Amino acid sequence: MSVMVHHGNLSENSAPEALLRMPPEVLWTALTVTILCVFLLIAISILRRKLVARNLSKRVSFRLLPSPFFEPSPEEVGRVAHQLTRTRPAAWRLNPQEGAGVRVKLATGSDGRLVYSWGGPRGAESILGSPAYSHVETERESASGEE
Repeated sequence: MSVMVHHGNLSENSAPEALLRMPPEVLWTALTVTILCVFLLIAISILRRKLVARNLSKRVSFRLLPSPFFEPSPEEVGRVAHQLTRTRPAAWRLNPQEGAGVRVKLATGSDGRLVYSWGGPRGAESILGSPAYSHVETERESASGEE
């Protein structure tokens, strides 16, 4: 048996007095609602994970190959950056944002040239595939499993 000090008085109860005085119907209702909320959160988590996986599987990627004469102006860089912001879906949609953003990658090709690529959601293919800069070739990269 445990003894608790409650405002200077000794108490024989180890649980809060409010729980001891609560009718059983209220306790069962609270327990049921709690269990339903836990199952709902698990279902939302599973659905969200599947939507993120779907977003990541439906992406397109484009390689941009600059010519030796490529020298973008600050205005041109700003214009392309603004163009890329148009690929972002509305924030209020049920669809999670993971996998929906544009990813930019810089690398060196086998011939020593700069390989600049970006990828994004399939719905933004027309924006990502349009000529971004002058003196830059844009070609679609094949994704894994694509021919």
